[in-house]
Amino acid sequence: MGGGVCFFSLAYAKQTILDLSQQLDQTTENGVNLEDWLDRFLKERKILEDKYGTSFAFIINAQVQSLLYARANQGKSRSAWYYNIGIEQKLWSDAYIVFELEGGHNKGIDKLLPTLSGLNSDAGEISYAYVNRFYLHQDFLDKKIFFNLGRLDLSDWFDSNEAANSGDIQFLSGALVGNLTVPFPQKGLGGVVGFSPVDWFYFQVGAADALASSTKAGFNRSFKGSFFIGEFGFLPKMGVNLQGNYRFMFYLDRQNLEYIDGLGKRRRDCGYALSFDQQVTKRITFFCRYGFANQKVRDIRHFWSVGGQLSQPILGRKDDFLGIGMAQSILGRDYRQAYEYETASSETIYEIYYNFSLHPFMKFIPNIQIVTSPYGKKSSGCNVVGGGRVVVLI
Repeated sequence: MGGGVCFFSLAYAKQTILDLSQQLDQTTENGVNLEDWLDRFLKERKILEDKYGTSFAFIINAQVQSLLYARANQGKSRSAWYYNIGIEQKLWSDAYIVFELEGGHNKGIDKLLPTLSGLNSDAGEISYAYVNRFYLHQDFLDKKIFFNLGRLDLSDWFDSNEAANSGDIQFLSGALVGNLTVPFPQKGLGGVVGFSPVDWFYFQVGAADALASSTKAGFNRSFKGSFFIGEFGFLPKMGVNLQGNYRFMFYLDRQNLEYIDGLGKRRRDCGYALSFDQQVTKRITFFCRYGFANQKVRDIRHFWSVGGQLSQPILGRKDDFLGIGMAQSILGRDYRQAYEYETASSETIYEIYYNFSLHPFMKFIPNIQIVTSPYGKKSSGCNVVGGGRVVVLI
């Protein structure tokens, strides 16, 4: 019954949004329709950027998910939302400052079904307003070299993927947005330096406060732990201009990490990962990720994900796209020994979504997720989660 309620809710939400979109397209009482308003807004924003070097954008993302089938809490739903306002101000030649204000509420369905994968990577921090990013960007040598310095998120530059990178408009699960074995710190003080001598190759390194908190400045404990990461990538074009991206990463996490068995601490840890994506046609892109971590201090020893993205899945719907993916987190021997009576060898998640473009600035994205042995618990079995997102990007 819970599954029926969820699908009815999603169908109702989709119809409501479609009706709203149609109404917004119609002429209002004062003779101004949405297209005219949006065109004027974009023109004014372009004038502001050209005249003062100031550009801005914002996003509002609201999600709802329901447990369609589960051993516990079946039929229950949870929602979450967040907003982000970004401002970019040009300074001198090839330099600008990025400032982002963000806020949100609720942790979503993950409160009802904890997993290693994370069912909702879009769930907002429980804070209505905090400085999300505030950093300086500078390019050199015709943009062959760049650096960023300030309050930032290293995952903006590392572990990227064309088909599985955005929780806003692509997959919703954290396991299909990033690599779960790379312990990126929360947003905080850090820096990135990159070098791209040719179009098809680059190298970059980054460092950040390993103990940062996204919603707090945390200056009193900054860099009591530090996180370093390096990445190089090959960006070949194959066949009829089909883009490929092949990224390789290595990280060093310098902080006190407790051993899984509880017998002491380790002062540093390292691991490696890769992220590949390749266009096979102009409409189809495949991707894969892999990561390896130290099982003495990490729950997950091996991680991998695969999948693909199809643009224009329905002819004529050129702004829509469909994604299908799966990811598996393989638990380390030490973790399984510590919980040997109830722990499975791995957790696996499958996800399919459809990005339905209601308007150039509004998306509705329903999705289905299937997760087996959540958090590696044998007794949890197979669980099915259905949900949807409404995303406004301007």
